[in-house]
This record gives sequence, structure tokens and C-alpha cells, in this order.
Amino acid sequence: MSRRDLKSSVPDTYEISDGEDSANTSTCSDYLPPSASSGQSLKPSGGLTPKKIFKSPKKKIKRRQPDEIDTRLLQIEEENLKCFQESANDPDAQFLMSLLPFLKDIPKHRKLMVRAKLQQVLIDEQNAISSAVLFDSSSDSTQYSVDFSMPQKNSSQGQMQQSLNILHSATRRIVRWCSHSLYHAIQSKHK
Repeated sequence: MSRRDLKSSVPDTYEISDGEDSANTSTCSDYLPPSASSGQSLKPSGGLTPKKIFKSPKKKIKRRQPDEIDTRLLQIEEENLKCFQESANDPDAQFLMSLLPFLKDIPKHRKLMVRAKLQQVLIDEQNAISSAVLFDSSSDSTQYSVDFSMPQKNSSQGQMQQSLNILHSATRRIVRWCSHSLYHAIQSKHK
């Protein structure tokens, strides 16, 4: 059979006989809700029982208890915030961050060398502090020595001054080296 044969064999409309079937049929208007002005109830005009209208139940929103993952993520975020606030108040971190734009300007092939030199300066300073003698760089030949003996009651001022001198000397060396290295890196970049 072809499609045409199937289509022609199916009637376009269906008729319902007026016998028993008509008593059980009703129109859509029989089940429509009454208008506000009519005051009619929801009873079908035929002898059928009315259909019950069910409302969907309201879904209760359950509050989710924070689980271990949420708690751990919250702890990590709090730690990150704490570290960020501490670094904002740390002058050493601010100094190093101020060098970052200059470090980014250094060409890639020289960047590893600059990093190694920075690390070497810091290692040299650590060794100088641990060996109790700091030597200043080429222009200043002054030596600073550190006394590791137990401080006496009246010598706390002197100990503080020695610590400040050591810190000042180390900072001067680092700044001098950084500015020298950055100057040469920028000069080589512009050539």
C-alpha cells in the first residue's frame, strides 16, 4: 500500500452517534470554571461526575547544611584574605612588589640570570648575618660586626642600633644591586 492509499482510507472527521455515547459526552464548556459574575458551580450539565482539579503541592525549600567541602573552601578563602591583608601591611612585600614592573620589562633570556643574582644577594646577606660580619659593597668599605653575646640590661639600645645598621646596610646593597641590574637590563632592551 502506498501513502495515498493509507490517507484515503482514513476519514478526516469522526462522527459520534446520538445513542448511548451522546449521554456520556459533554462539551468543554461544561468543565470551564464559572465566571465571576455568573455564580455557577463546577457541575457538568450532563450526568457525569465533576472532575476534581488538583493543585500542585507547594515545594518546600530545604536549607542545605554546609558540608565539609563548603567549610573547607570557606577556610581557604579566609586564609587567602588574611595573607592578602598581611602582605598589604608588610613593607618588604610592598618593596618587592614595586620591583615587579621592572622585572617584567627584562627580556626573557636575561630574566633567569636576574633572578639568580637576586637570590645570590639574599644568600650572601644570610651568610653574612650568620657569620657575624657584613661587608658593604664597593663604594663603602665600612665593616659592621654583630655581637651574639647575651644582652645586658643597659645594652638593649646598642643592640637595637646594631640591628638597624645591619638591616640598613643589607637594604642599601640590595637596592644598589637591583637598580644597577635594572638599569643595564633597560639599556640593553632599548638597544
